[in-house]
Amino acid sequence: MITNAVAQREYKNLYGHSLRLDVEATDSAGSVIDIEIQRAERGAVPERARYHSALMDAHGLKADQDFDKLPTTFVVFITEKDYWKKGFPLYHFDRIMRETGDEFGDRAHIIYANGEYSGEDSVGLLMKDFRESNPERIHFPELAERVRALKNSEDEVKKMCRVMEITYKEGHADGEQDTRLSDLRNLMETLGLSLTDALNALKVPSDERRMYIDLMAEK
Repeated sequence: MITNAVAQREYKNLYGHSLRLDVEATDSAGSVIDIEIQRAERGAVPERARYHSALMDAHGLKADQDFDKLPTTFVVFITEKDYWKKGFPLYHFDRIMRETGDEFGDRAHIIYANGEYSGEDSVGLLMKDFRESNPERIHFPELAERVRALKNSEDEVKKMCRVMEITYKEGHADGEQDTRLSDLRNLMETLGLSLTDALNALKVPSDERRMYIDLMAEK
């Protein structure tokens, strides 16, 4: 059971590339779950999942803790297309011993969710819900309620745009293009804004807009 969820959680790396997670959640067993929405194939490469997992581990221990106190981690990439092109709803990746096939047991897991999957099981229904903008046709009541609130509440829309604007300004100072692109996608997907409207909501300077338009076209 999920006990806590934080959007846009930032993991700082003093020696290299920092990360801003789309959603970081924890469950009742103490597992830490990173959920990422990946529209472009280049954003879902295995090396990126590996890096997310590694940086979660780097932030998972206090200075005086033993290694076995690392939390169980899950990196979940929800991809718009079937990245692995095998037709499965979910793809699970765990380390194994090649000689025997036994699990390594490090409790670090990577999962790809196939956004194209449309089966009638729970995964298929959830993928359909992600593509549905009408809350009356959404299967999961929690998601339907949230979509309905966003579509019907002007205050919610203004609040989200304001949060995205602040995130943009803070991230821009650090030169994090991935954060900008993520914010643009979130506004477009969650609120149904056009790219132009999303750029306006984030107050992206006119001299930078062509760059983001070109990057979004590649996604």
